[in-house]
Amino acid sequence: ECGRNYLPGEGVIHTSNHKACLDTKTGHAFCCATRHKGETEEKAMLAKFKQMPLERQLFISFVSVSSILLLVTMGIMLYVDITRQLRSMDDTIRSSAAYIAQLETVERGYPDPAVSRQLDSLSENVKDLNVIVIYNTSGLRFYHTDRQQSGETFVEGEEVPILEGSEPYITTGYSTYGSQRRAFHAVENDQGEIIGFVMTSIFTSDIWEQNRV
Repeated sequence: ECGRNYLPGEGVIHTSNHKACLDTKTGHAFCCATRHKGETEEKAMLAKFKQMPLERQLFISFVSVSSILLLVTMGIMLYVDITRQLRSMDDTIRSSAAYIAQLETVERGYPDPAVSRQLDSLSENVKDLNVIVIYNTSGLRFYHTDRQQSGETFVEGEEVPILEGSEPYITTGYSTYGSQRRAFHAVENDQGEIIGFVMTSIFTSDIWEQNRV
């Protein structure tokens, strides 16, 4: 019967009301009527299509193919555009981090009020720059952009490679306002010793917002 498990070797079983077919891979029986109904509907739709005038068949085929090609093209264009934006944003946060790390008072280990105002202005005026933070090697934070605008940022170990002498790099991290693309750059003193790091970032949600359909 439909739903019953049959032993290997059993095939199609007839009952008074139902016909059960055996799935030879799983040994599980299913109602043949359900599959036959679906096949019958497909055949009916195909027969109906073939009965249409040739012009109508060509029109429906053209519209269907065109719709599929349009969707595929839009998907490819969206992917290319998002990839381009990600690269552009990565370039922005990478160059910003490098610029900030070379500011004189930052290199001395502590940004003075004038530099803090400069960093505030940089964050506000550079379109693809949401967050700037500056830490020393002990994890003491010397600067963070306005938290009311950018939320709280957590590095949680992502800074370890840069403090160990790594080349500047970009990661994906999180803040209270969501996912971020982050650029890390070491801060060095006059002797070339690493005394801290700069992290600049942008919210990835901005990318999806710009590409909402």
